[in-house]
Amino acid sequence: MEYEKEPGKKPYKSTLNNAFWSLREMIKGAPASLFLMLLEVPLAVFLAWSEVRLPALVVGEVTSGAAAAAGGMTERAVLEAGGMTNPASLEHAALTVGLFLLAVLLATLLRDACGAVLDVLLQRYRYIQGSRLDRKALECFYQTFEKKETRDLHGRAELASWMMNGRQPLSDVPRHSLALLENVMCYALFGAVISFVTPWLVVFLTLAPAVNIFCARAYRVWEYSTRVPRADNARRLDYIISRPADYAAWKDIRIYGMAGWFKEIFGELLSTDILWSRRMTFRQFLSRLADLAVILLRDGAAYAVLI
Repeated sequence: MEYEKEPGKKPYKSTLNNAFWSLREMIKGAPASLFLMLLEVPLAVFLAWSEVRLPALVVGEVTSGAAAAAGGMTERAVLEAGGMTNPASLEHAALTVGLFLLAVLLATLLRDACGAVLDVLLQRYRYIQGSRLDRKALECFYQTFEKKETRDLHGRAELASWMMNGRQPLSDVPRHSLALLENVMCYALFGAVISFVTPWLVVFLTLAPAVNIFCARAYRVWEYSTRVPRADNARRLDYIISRPADYAAWKDIRIYGMAGWFKEIFGELLSTDILWSRRMTFRQFLSRLADLAVILLRDGAAYAVLI
């Protein structure tokens, strides 16, 4: 069963509008969830910075302590002689590194605790939004809800509120929006550090994500252009699955011998659903593959310059 794409049809709401709408709805329906998401941002930035800072801190403490213990010897000579020998310098290094590791441990525990509580709150938020959707459907006029456009829109809204393959668009949009803020802060932090080594590397790190944006946009355009046939097939498949389980329909199914026909239609719709899933998975794989290639080139160039 094949469907034609909608040529030239663009979403009537932009990604930015959807992000602001999702954040506004979360502020009204689950403000505690948004607070925890905002709290995760500085914690994630600090932990990313700590991974770079910790080795430098340890090396700095060892070399400075060794230089102080040498009493005038060069750092290289002290290291060749056996390293740090001053107990006071050793205690200072242990205290400094220990406090830093304690801060990292507390930040990690707080981030994980926020994530655990957030998962529970987001599940509750998803149920609340699902109830709003059901209430809206019940309040619609019968002749309005019977229109194909309305039922397709209702089906797409249900898909946005369901959890599938660990993804739930209703709460993922605010989460990814704040993750974008986290990435921008990390870019500003590490970009400022790398700019002291070579400004050209910062330019390359800035242009590299353009490939990721292009690939992600190509996937989103394809996903949006095929939303109608996917929603229509999902709605029909859901009907075929639920109808035989309806006690009121059993008599008609048995009297008219419709069991074989139901199986045939179910097989056709299921095959179409699997085909759409394969197409989406393959396109996601291509987009992710391009993303990983850019990350490999970007990080490889950064490490090559720094080394």
